[in-house]
Amino acid sequence: MLKFILACHFSFSIFIFIGAAFAQDQSASAPPCPVGQKLEFRHDNGASLTRETITREGELCVVKNESTTFYYDKDWVLVKVVDRNGRTITAAESSQPDIGEKWLHFPLAVGKTWDRDYQGRSAERNRLIQYQNRYTVLTNEEITVPAGTFKTFKIKHEQTHLTGGTKRWGVRYFWYAPGVGYYIKRHWEPKESVDQYFWQTVRDYELVSMFRPN
Repeated sequence: MLKFILACHFSFSIFIFIGAAFAQDQSASAPPCPVGQKLEFRHDNGASLTRETITREGELCVVKNESTTFYYDKDWVLVKVVDRNGRTITAAESSQPDIGEKWLHFPLAVGKTWDRDYQGRSAERNRLIQYQNRYTVLTNEEITVPAGTFKTFKIKHEQTHLTGGTKRWGVRYFWYAPGVGYYIKRHWEPKESVDQYFWQTVRDYELVSMFRPN
């Protein structure tokens, strides 16, 4: 009888462990502010881009790429940007429409969707346009990029807008890796978009290296 009880307890413990691991794979909470982490990406045209978490200022997490510094609060809401010209921007405008918005709507889980509308300038004619955006977490996917193999959430981004009375739309995909705390891949899908120039200035990229201090 004792052997039976122990066997049942062992089996139940394994079940709980597997269940917990599965649950962790199926959802992702907001990442911490990884001060000192530096990510290097390579675009499909060969150009490189770095994203470095440089410090904390109070409750704000400070992230920098080559030309711009971003300040996020604890919920990853973008509260301030210092642009390449040294200008400090604290309210949403056409050049920085994401100020006041969450970077991602954590916790992420397969099937989750959210919408967001904003005004921005078109790349081809620099005109103010109202954009409608929908984000959908499609699936969990393990993918390999030059920096390694990662478990990810595949996120679909659909964007639509009107230009001269004509509706245009584009589709692209992001792969968010909880182990990195950021996207490790971005891909625009022209076959699902209205034309091949919809996101002509937004290049595909992959993570090629990651540095994280001990």
